[in-house]
Amino acid sequence: MARKQLTERQQEIFDFVKNHISTTGMPQRVWKLHVKSVSNRLMRQKSI
Repeated sequence: MARKQLTERQQEIFDFVKNHISTTGMPQRVWKLHVKSVSNRLMRQKSI
């Protein structure tokens, strides 16, 4: 089964996500959750 061509905008988004995963090793949403988790952990350590 042949794949449909992506629109220009869809290709931009696909390329952005692909680049983000290759750079960080994880999808953007997972990366944001990871950064938030680490940030919260550091804030708790400073308050102890």
